[in-house]
Amino acid sequence: MALRLQRAGGQRPWVAGRRSSRGLYREGRFTRGSQEPKTARIMCTIALVHRVRPGQPLVVAANRDEFYARPATGPTLLDERLGVAGGRDHKGGTWLGVTKNGLFVGLTNQRTAEPPPPDARSRGEAVLECLRAGAAGRDGRAERALERVLAMDAAEFPPFNLAVGDGDRLFVVYGRADGWQSVELSPGVWVLANDRLDSPWFPKANRLRARVAEVVDAPWDALRAELEHFLADTTVPEDVPVDPTSPVPKEWARALQALCIRTEIYGTRSSTIAVVGDGRVEHYGFADGPPDQTPFRDFTSLLNGA
Repeated sequence: MALRLQRAGGQRPWVAGRRSSRGLYREGRFTRGSQEPKTARIMCTIALVHRVRPGQPLVVAANRDEFYARPATGPTLLDERLGVAGGRDHKGGTWLGVTKNGLFVGLTNQRTAEPPPPDARSRGEAVLECLRAGAAGRDGRAERALERVLAMDAAEFPPFNLAVGDGDRLFVVYGRADGWQSVELSPGVWVLANDRLDSPWFPKANRLRARVAEVVDAPWDALRAELEHFLADTTVPEDVPVDPTSPVPKEWARALQALCIRTEIYGTRSSTIAVVGDGRVEHYGFADGPPDQTPFRDFTSLLNGA
């Protein structure tokens, strides 16, 4: 297993993701009646406020972008015995989840031009296994989840990026065919899109980071309202940087830079706002639909009753 470890304490705590050298979206693929591209992958944007707010060591605000026709369900107990909760994807895993003892794990897929091999393991399965690994006890939750993913064979999965945090430590893990790379993040505001933390091709991640940083010290009710507002932003920027090696048409590149994506067959399907406290989840809110149209519901009781 190839593994590289590093600490991101010297980096500025913000990030944008990059598209691959060959684009995921091709002209004509996103029109009514068109079929899902074989190369299509779930896209997500995850904002992380790590050890900045007293009493709220980890705040998460995330959008899940996906084809509307692909089935998924909202928060449920994925493992009642261990107290693991999250949405359920069409293969039985999850893209984002939390545990009763205060662990968060969230997934963003690495944009690629090639479809996964038919025998590839589900990335949602990896998220669920990490949640289970960290679900027992109060100490070392994120470390146990990290150890679990690093023990897997990265080559069995399509490429992905994983955020793992427990309010004490926060890691980002990059899974690629040649192995894993794990980065521990310093306190600050971070945004993980669909590539490494220092990639230049997702300016919406920069935009979200800056907006969150402006309100990060607000009282919780005000911050939560602002996060809901940010996740619901359908503004499409006038101009965006486009990878010159990518076949993605510029208009589609623009559409995908909205924080809340809206097209005829693909867009932001749901949103999550969660707070991980000291050994527990303080808040778990979920909008089961586009956040500009769907109110958030409080699912914290799922874990309190587990």
